[in-house]
Amino acid sequence: MKQLYKFLRKQLSNFCRKFLLDDAVKNMLLKQAKRFNKDKEKNQGKYPYMWAQELAKNLKILAEGENYLETIRKRITQIGNTLGFVRMIKNASLKDN
Repeated sequence: MKQLYKFLRKQLSNFCRKFLLDDAVKNMLLKQAKRFNKDKEKNQGKYPYMWAQELAKNLKILAEGENYLETIRKRITQIGNTLGFVRMIKNASLKDN
């Protein structure tokens, strides 16, 4: 279990450091957040699909051969699978005891 938590901590810190703290990506996300908060009432609190497409297109342009969205998807999937595994082991140990 200890190794799984170390793995999760490493994955989350790498994800934040490599992607979320990148200035170009951070600026894009901040612009989207401001835009969303400004038009929240008009869009009934939902994030429009067109905005998501626009953000994905801008990330692909920014990536220069590296697909940011695919990298993010893989990292989040890996983190989610690890969390699910930890929960499964925890529940199994509770049932066993």
